[in-house]
Amino acid sequence: MLENEAHRTYLIQKLESIGGLSQRKAVINMLKFVMSNSLAMMYNWAGRDKKCFNNTKFMKILNEAAKVAFRGKPESSDPDITSAVKDWLKLAASRHVYAIASRKTMSQ
Repeated sequence: MLENEAHRTYLIQKLESIGGLSQRKAVINMLKFVMSNSLAMMYNWAGRDKKCFNNTKFMKILNEAAKVAFRGKPESSDPDITSAVKDWLKLAASRHVYAIASRKTMSQ
């Protein structure tokens, strides 16, 4: 689907509309919208022992959406986007465990 230009354009516009107070927060919100923690746990940035997220088509779309959302603003930068993605992927397992523990606590 991501190779289809119409789908790609739609996804960029949808992700861009999610927003956030900073580019970092916007990227994190975009990732939350698209990926579950269990899916994110299957990836890391470079692909060591997991799937590589850096070279995915979705990363290119995410990068473009983040740039469009913060076009012309001084806080817009590639290193901020990369850093946000790396951190979000790195913490996926912790968020997943916390979500499970929260569900158990609520059901008791």
